[in-house]
Amino acid sequence: MRYNKNMNLEKKQTVINKLSCIVKSGHLPCRGNASYPLGEARRLANCLVHACFNLSNKELLSTFNIDDARNLYPFPTSTPNQILDDIISVLKATGLEVRKYNSGEILRNNEWRVAFYLTEITEENHGEFDYHFLLQEKNGLWTDKRGSRRIPDCRDYLPTKIYSLYSDYYLKELLVLTNPYAPEN
Repeated sequence: MRYNKNMNLEKKQTVINKLSCIVKSGHLPCRGNASYPLGEARRLANCLVHACFNLSNKELLSTFNIDDARNLYPFPTSTPNQILDDIISVLKATGLEVRKYNSGEILRNNEWRVAFYLTEITEENHGEFDYHFLLQEKNGLWTDKRGSRRIPDCRDYLPTKIYSLYSDYYLKELLVLTNPYAPEN
């Protein structure tokens, strides 16, 4: 997902407030590999929303409008080293808890694992960086949503590198997200 330098902070807070209402309702990832909506509405979800919130089409369409789609990239940072901290701050502002994954850790019902990827800054990508997220579904498969594609990609393994036409993404961190408003068991 491309980093957006010109994000309006008021619009960012509106999106965070909408996501916070969903989190506080006890929402847990549940979409599986369902296709996203047709037309412009498919832009309401990006890799971050897919992996970290995993909203159903009904939740996306009833909660967000097309203008919100431009504001789902709320990370006003200038360095790739800071981007994950900025993303975690936004996730926590919605009510989610975030921690690093410990190998072999058993997750509770109100937790899910996401993988954070980052491109390297190179001449080919003109010094810009991009990030990407994958979600581990309850069945163990890893899914992600790329750009405006409707159907999430599905893998039975966690790649250390994701190949892209523009830049390759490298696995940087495994995180556990917890919705404290959802039942643990």
